[in-house]
Amino acid sequence: DTSFDSVGFRFDTFSCSVVCGERDSVHSIALQGDGKILLAGPTYTTANGNYDFGVSRLLANGTLDTTFGSGGRFHYNWNHGAGNDDDTAEAVVLGKDGRILVAGTIEYNFPDTDWGHMTLANHYIFGDGFGHGTTLAWSTVVP
Repeated sequence: DTSFDSVGFRFDTFSCSVVCGERDSVHSIALQGDGKILLAGPTYTTANGNYDFGVSRLLANGTLDTTFGSGGRFHYNWNHGAGNDDDTAEAVVLGKDGRILVAGTIEYNFPDTDWGHMTLANHYIFGDGFGHGTTLAWSTVVP
């Protein structure tokens, strides 16, 4: 279907507009009622040298939804433990209220791993009660 991103397929990263040396992968896909496509998985960021939660949203035609995150992409470093700990988004679903829910593993201090959940809504990311940072540390994401 060449109407999807004008060539019938798409490859991309969660954290930049071109392939930046990251090793990203998609572990979960969810479809919104308006035809938008949510993708979630781990994104390797060279800035902090570890994997973070990655989420992207595409329009039904396969192009990035620039109203989501930063140009259609979002990544989040839980920074839950010491050192360069890896965080992997494993699942993305839509809640009954339309909010985007993302869950996955959070490496506390290798090999100790916890789980994490976040809800993307309005202009903020709400953690799962771990009290990660202050509102100043929250990223602005408009789903």
